[in-house]
Amino acid sequence: MSQLHEQHEDLVRLLTDLTYVIKTKNIDHFIESLVPLHKKMNEHNAYEEEVFQRLGSHSLLMRRDEVMQQLSAIQAKQGYKMKEWTF
Repeated sequence: MSQLHEQHEDLVRLLTDLTYVIKTKNIDHFIESLVPLHKKMNEHNAYEEEVFQRLGSHSLLMRRDEVMQQLSAIQAKQGYKMKEWTF
């Protein structure tokens, strides 16, 4: 679960970089910013599907409370905050 959170942070960083490139109309760096974001999103989607597929299995449903505690622990970490999109 924490790996999913870290991947989300990476995606936010890459998306923020791309947003900056677009806002500053820096067309020379558009592709350089877009390609890593696209690659990371595809990798993340595949991994996320795998994780949630495992979560849907009967054995993990039996551990629902434990999984929910892990998710809550991630959110309770110092510095964690909900994303606010400004674009």
